[in-house]
Amino acid sequence: MNSWATLDLPPLAKGITFPQLSLFNSESRKVEKLPVQDIYRLYVCGITPYDATHLGHAATYLTFDLVNRYLRARGAEVRFVQNITDIDDPLLERAHRDGVDWKDLAQSQIDLFRGDMTDLHVIPPKDYIGVVEAMTLVVDAVQKLKNANTTYEVGSDIYYRVHSDSEFGERSHYS
Repeated sequence: MNSWATLDLPPLAKGITFPQLSLFNSESRKVEKLPVQDIYRLYVCGITPYDATHLGHAATYLTFDLVNRYLRARGAEVRFVQNITDIDDPLLERAHRDGVDWKDLAQSQIDLFRGDMTDLHVIPPKDYIGVVEAMTLVVDAVQKLKNANTTYEVGSDIYYRVHSDSEFGERSHYS
């Protein structure tokens, strides 16, 4: 899947010094300095395209864009990846409600999102992948979880058995 239009990022003036970036670490529950590296991997969860983007989306993507720009300005390579959940219950429900094909609804909302990100001058991800195009990977991953007996079913839905992982929730501090 294609993301949105690339941006021209002009180089900054020479001699600029940057303070070290500090971010909140959900595992330690403290603000910590981000280690200085040559390469960073940045994953940002994408939208589920069943309705128009909104200010909450803009706040999320602009925040991560600032981090991305800061790391690049310091001279680091940023490997930025974003997904898009282009098939999900809310999308299917809205398509059914509105009497439209779910693929057409998804595409129209993805196009709106791309336009919004272009208008906001958000740096596009290098890799932008939709669930539909990654479905074989999803099926394989679920099958591995089933083979490891770490899932359970409710009706036709398959859920991950969180208690099968003794470390589940440690970083987030969720039970």
